[in-house]
Amino acid sequence: MNKSEIRDEIKSKRKSLEPAESGRISRAVCRKISSLGVWKKAKTAAVYIPLPGEVDIWPLINEGLSTGKIILAPFILPETGKAVFSRFHDKKELKPGPFGLLQPEGGEIHSRDVIDVIIVPGLAFSPDGSRIGFGKGYYDRILDGFRGESIAPAFEFQMYDDLPVSSHDIPVDYVVNERIVYICRKFK
Repeated sequence: MNKSEIRDEIKSKRKSLEPAESGRISRAVCRKISSLGVWKKAKTAAVYIPLPGEVDIWPLINEGLSTGKIILAPFILPETGKAVFSRFHDKKELKPGPFGLLQPEGGEIHSRDVIDVIIVPGLAFSPDGSRIGFGKGYYDRILDGFRGESIAPAFEFQMYDDLPVSSHDIPVDYVVNERIVYICRKFK
C-alpha cells in the first residue's frame, strides 16, 4: 500500500471506533506514556491538541499541567504558515486556528531547543518509529534535528510492520499503543 491508501484505511478505522472504546484505549496509552522515564523527567513537553479520532492525550496534558511541566502546543504563524510551540496553562486558552486545530492564543513562544519531549500525532506507525502523518510535513520539519525525545501515541490498529517512508520522513523515538511501548530511537 502507498501512503494515501494507508491514510484512507486508518481514517476509516478511526471513524468506526466507538467513542467509549476510543476513550478507554486513550487512557491506557496515556498511562503507559506517563510511566516512561522520559515523560517523568521532562520539564518542558510539546503536545498535540487531539482531534476527533486521534488518541485523546488530554489525561496526559492535564497530568503534565498539574505536576508543573511547561506544556506547549503547536501554533501556526499566520504570516508564514510555520508551526511553532506556544505555552498554555488551561484548555480555555485554546482557540481555533488553521485546519480547525485548537491552538494557544497569545502564549509565550518557545524554541524547540528547550523542549525535552514532543508528543507526536500521526496516522500510521511501525515498530522502528517510522510514521505517516497527515501529509503537511509539520512534524517532520520539527523533528529534523530535534535533540529531545519524541513519543507517538497510537491505537494498535495504526501499527504496520513496514511503512513506505521517504528520506524526509523523520521517525519518532517511541511508539506507544494500548499493548506495547516500542523503543525505536537510534541513540542520539
